[in-house]
Amino acid sequence: MKIGGFEVGPYALKEEGGKKHLIFACKDCVYGASLADDPHCRFHIISILQKTDADLIVLADVYERVYNEQQTKELKEIADLIERFKSTAPWSYSKLGDAKEESESEFGPRHDEVMQITYELLAYDPIKAYLKLLSALKREAQKSKAGQPVSRVYLQTLQEIRTSYEQTQLIQKAKEYLLKLDTIPESNELYKYFFEAEVKPSFIGSRLMFEGEVENFELVDEYTVAENSSVQIFNHPNKVAKMYFINPPSIRFLRRSIFCCRRPRKWFPPTIPAEAAFRTRSPRVPISIACIRRRFATSQDSIPLRSKWRKWKSSRKWFRVTRSDMGFWNCC
Repeated sequence: MKIGGFEVGPYALKEEGGKKHLIFACKDCVYGASLADDPHCRFHIISILQKTDADLIVLADVYERVYNEQQTKELKEIADLIERFKSTAPWSYSKLGDAKEESESEFGPRHDEVMQITYELLAYDPIKAYLKLLSALKREAQKSKAGQPVSRVYLQTLQEIRTSYEQTQLIQKAKEYLLKLDTIPESNELYKYFFEAEVKPSFIGSRLMFEGEVENFELVDEYTVAENSSVQIFNHPNKVAKMYFINPPSIRFLRRSIFCCRRPRKWFPPTIPAEAAFRTRSPRVPISIACIRRRFATSQDSIPLRSKWRKWKSSRKWFRVTRSDMGFWNCC
């Protein structure tokens, strides 16, 4: 799939724990791996949600950004809204005005405006599209106050679009939030407020799940164990038992360290056979450097030993992993 002329990362739908995870591979994508910061990322996610259902959205890069069920549901509603507009076609000729009462020269700008509100801008920036819709309604209201002719058909179309918008949870939350502000901020700032992701290194499979609001937790104690692993103890407002959270050093890894942890995962399959048996030592491992040198030296190849050694070393294939017939792993 191409967005803005650039190829974006693939996606996969994976089920874990009874939840459908929509996972996007953002490692080689030219756009940012953040729904809140990048409109192209939003467009990609909403476009895929038009074709499939999911409970969680995961943007996988060096760090994984996990968007919870509520956030995924809000984006799914926007995807369904686009599909609804495609079926009702509010940009059609009959919904732009009455040709008997007004000039058709105004139908062109109205068509472009409705197309942007209901299709082109909606997939990239739903909140900005809603604000543009409100501006169009305000403009028509000002025309009426000034005694200028107003198209009843076009005004009705805009009202119907507004009703459809305000049935979605994201627009309802945005409307409620904007009413509390004196000035309207940039739409990206609003997405950062509504779509705060759970960020974790990609090699860690677990993530924190909270049943209530984190702000309601009362910190009782905090101490350090092992190698800079911090332990936090909280009082839960609705539970008698205290909650313990451990933050290992791996949570605070830098990007370079995370790359080092991710690379060995490529050498091993994601699952191990059910009948696998493990041995503490295999006769085939390990091969010493001296053994490798002897193997090069006794080769039938006419290339000098030093050239062969450099060629092997530069290949960086230090070992490979194979699956034996007995079901255990051997390094050779």
